[in-house]
Parts: sequence; structure tokens; C-alpha cells
Amino acid sequence: IYRGDGTVHPGPRTDWTAHVGNRLPVSWTCQSLEEMAHGTCDAKFGTFGDRFIQLGHWRLAAIDGNHFSISHKDGQTAQIYSYDGTLHPGPRTDYNAWSRPIGYPYGITFGPSFIQIGLFRLGMVDKEHFSIAHKYGYVSQIFRSDGTLHPGPRSDYDLWKVRSSGPASGITYGDRFLQIGKFRIGDADGWHMLITHVDGQTIQIYRGDGTVHPGPRTDWTAHVGNRLPVSWTCQSLEEMAHGTCDAKFGTFGDRFIQLGHWRLAAIDGNHFSISHKDGQTAQIYSYDGTLHPGPRTDYNAWSRPIGYPYGITFGPSFIQIGLFRLGMVDKEHFSIAHKYGYVSQIFRSDGTLHPGPRSDYDLWKVRSSGPASGITYGDRFLQIGKFRIGDADGWHMLITHVDGQTIQIYRGDGT
Repeated sequence: IYRGDGTVHPGPRTDWTAHVGNRLPVSWTCQSLEEMAHGTCDAKFGTFGDRFIQLGHWRLAAIDGNHFSISHKDGQTAQIYSYDGTLHPGPRTDYNAWSRPIGYPYGITFGPSFIQIGLFRLGMVDKEHFSIAHKYGYVSQIFRSDGTLHPGPRSDYDLWKVRSSGPASGITYGDRFLQIGKFRIGDADGWHMLITHVDGQTIQIYRGDGTVHPGPRTDWTAHVGNRLPVSWTCQSLEEMAHGTCDAKFGTFGDRFIQLGHWRLAAIDGNHFSISHKDGQTAQIYSYDGTLHPGPRTDYNAWSRPIGYPYGITFGPSFIQIGLFRLGMVDKEHFSIAHKYGYVSQIFRSDGTLHPGPRSDYDLWKVRSSGPASGITYGDRFLQIGKFRIGDADGWHMLITHVDGQTIQIYRGDGT
């Protein structure tokens, strides 16, 4: 205990614990601690549309499957990168993307230190090299950290050979710029678009009159390089592109997950149930591995309020609710197991059920808590590895496998 008079009072003791321990955490729908500290995001960036990213007065666009361009809002195209690795500089007014409306970012995906627009990828290959490459294997341009340009056609430093699509790791953004690894591309002043490196070099300047001006040079670097990235509390670039998640899923509360009209719940330390909102419990899984099917109205979790997900943790391809784990043990087996070592049920990919009590396929023996890898979700369902559990129609809850089998149906009448 630290006291206002500057003295300290050590434990062990329990007389003061409840003064802090009895308070509830804020709702999980509240701001995160980062937002409380740094404020909510008010990011300036740019915008998106059909196969283009707009940064200030410039657009980076896949015009079609064969041509990628950098064009200015006044109508000039400064550079075209072709599928065959050739370069076609401006000034010119064709292959300009400014006729497309701002809207959904069709054809834009991400990966580690690259952005894919249509069939073209631009990104950092390593700390010294940035490239623009087409899916068919041709690299149109390499931008080097020393400020030099190395044109195609060429096949080295090809982002398609070394990367797969995925989260936009290594990419951030700020006021009219993208930071891709150690390289930055951005609108300097509405007239000049730059590609720069963190070591200080400007490698390429695209100008609003359609001309290009290569490096090495350092006189323009600060015009983009001195801007700060958005706060780490802001949306990711994927969210900026595709919108924040508005997924239909379900909700949580004290040791339960709700999917539509069904709840999966640890009723206490010894009983896990699957129950319907109309009051019927279809199945109870006991700590000792035994099964207790419905119809029945006890061990139903619907009296609990929606709120903070107490007692719910995750791990690789499993969810832990209270002292029970449900998850994929391997590609053919899904199980529900208690911490004490008993498995109540195995759900097999061939559609068969294998009841307990038993001790094989125990998720507690083979996994530790951690990130929810191998788990995703959607409209009233959870996807856990190759198995899916979800509310089919408000009356039927299913456990299915990706190969097509429905392994178990729980019905709203408790059967």
C-alpha cells in the first residue's frame, strides 16, 4: 500500500484488497487504453477506388491488366509501367485514372511490405530495393536506396516470387503518403509526387506537368519525409481501404459465447452447455467426460447479461470457456475437453461422434493459450480450423466440417 503521506505499508494483507478488486473493468466496447492515452484517430491520408489509391492530387492505378500509371488530377500521366516490364513516361494524357469515382477499393490487396493494385505489386523487396512488378514476372522499375533507378524489363527483385498476400505488415501511412518498409511515396505539395528512402535520398519525382525527374537528390526529401505517420491507435491500412468491420457474429458475456439464438457456456466449473434462447438445453458436457442430453431446462445460460467476456481465452485452433476447451485437435478431429483431463465428445470429419468419458484428443495436453490463430468468424458462426459451429436458422445449431459433413445438430426444442 502506498499512502498519501509518503509512507508504504507492505503485505501480506487482505483488508484493503476489495477496495480495488471489486471494481469492474470498463466495457470491452469502450476505447482502448491506447486511445485513452493518445486520443482517437483523426488521420489524413488519401482515398481509394476501383484499382487506385489516391494521395493528394495523385493517383496510383492499374488502368487495366497490362498497364499501371501514376497520374495527376490536372490530367497528365507522368509514368506508365507496362506488364512486359517496359516504361512509358509522360507527359501524356492517356492511361489516366481520374475518371474513376472514389469508392470501394476493388482489386487492392496487401502483403508484407507491398501493396497489390490489380495485377501489379509495388513494395520493398529488401531494405535497399523497392520495385514495381507485374504478376506475369516482369519488373518495370527498381528504386534503390542510394537514389538510383534501374529500369526493366527485368526479372530480379520480383515481389510476386518472394511474397504472398496477407496483412499489411511493414506498411503505414500519414498525410498524403504511404510508408512501405523503408521507402515512402507521397504527394509533396500537390504538384510533385516523390518516392524517397529513409536514409535521405529522393529516388524519383513525378511532376504535375507529366514529367519525371530522377534522383539521386536530397533537396525534396523533407517535403514528404518530415511528416509523421498516423498514431498507432488509428485504423490499419486495410481498414482504411475496406472499412472497419461490421460483421454479424454474436456476442459475449460471463463465460458464454452467443451465436444467434444459441449460447455455448460454462455454467460452472463442472458443466458446459449448449442452450437455446427459448429455454431448452440441448446438451450438457460434464467435467468427468459424461454427456447429458436434453430436452431439459436446467443448465441454461440465458439468464446471464451480455457484457464483458469473463473466463474466455483463446489459443491455436481452440476457444477456452471457463474450464472447458472446444477446438480442432487435428484436421479430422474436434473435441470438447475439461481441464481435469476428461474429453466429453469427439466430432470427426467423417460426420461421426465419439462420446466420452475418454482421455485422447485432449486439447489441454497439446495446446497453450495464446493468439486465436486458426480461428475466424462470420454471420452467427465460428470457424475453428476445418470445423464450423453456428446457428443455421435460429432453431438449429450445427457442427460441420469443411469436407461437407454435418456432425451434430442441436435443435431449439432441446433435442
